[in-house]
Amino acid sequence: MEHYHPLSFGTVSVVQKGGSLQITIPVDVAKLMEVKVNDLVRISFDPFTREMTVSKECIRVVSRREAEILYLLQSAQAYLSRGHYILNSNRHSRDYVHIRLALAHEQYARQIGQAVLELLEGERIDAVAFFTVGGFKLATAVSMKLKAKLVVGEKLGRKNKTIEVAFYNLNELERNDRILLVDDVLTTGESLRAAIRAIEKEGRESVAAVAVVVDRSQGEHVDLNASLFSLTSISLREYDAANCPMCKQGLPTVDLSRADIEETATINSLPESQRPVMTKAYKDFRAMIATVKSKKVQDVEVHKVER
Repeated sequence: MEHYHPLSFGTVSVVQKGGSLQITIPVDVAKLMEVKVNDLVRISFDPFTREMTVSKECIRVVSRREAEILYLLQSAQAYLSRGHYILNSNRHSRDYVHIRLALAHEQYARQIGQAVLELLEGERIDAVAFFTVGGFKLATAVSMKLKAKLVVGEKLGRKNKTIEVAFYNLNELERNDRILLVDDVLTTGESLRAAIRAIEKEGRESVAAVAVVVDRSQGEHVDLNASLFSLTSISLREYDAANCPMCKQGLPTVDLSRADIEETATINSLPESQRPVMTKAYKDFRAMIATVKSKKVQDVEVHKVER
């Protein structure tokens, strides 16, 4: 069953009540729209401008799960608008969605993790892998629920124009383990493909599934050679640097193209109230990587002694 966006802004209120929606519209608005009590109305919502449209023509209908995720992102203050952002693809946008910020909140990460599990119902997963600060909390939440192994990795940057990803405890996997790779956003799929290559390079089984919170591929086919699951989709208006209207206006840029590696730009782009949450997420992410890398060194030293 499809549901409409359960958000409240301005004069229109939409509330989920069990299997149906309670929609409250002021009398004067209802009269202008010729809406009656039992009429079917359509709700669309722009998270950046916070504009809600109530009409008799459907612009976008979202599932209940999608509505909950979009609402959660808004609650986490993940939507940044009226700026000038450089994206991971090196394209520019006036808007940005900080999915990693929502995942930095423990309670939101658990909720999003539960939504991922519902998407994966019926899939056998033995290990959950992450390689970004955005995927870190999500992978932790999902692996704990599944009682699955946690595979720790990180994005190292680019070498010869190719993204490099390293995983540090693939040796803990068994040959037939089914791996779920998680991340916050899918855009071009370049980073996810790099992560999959890094896993398969070790001679492990192929990644069985990939799960992301937001699909920003804007309908482009992204071939990952694995089952792909996403909780919702969001489209940003993107521009090449040569045709960017914000560049022509001389607006200063916020470079988030290396947000998983360069922490300062990411943290400074956030509302001040949210910076401590994101700072802690980066700290926990780095600590997890350091712990696993240290254990790997210790295991090698023990192996040498035993030999």
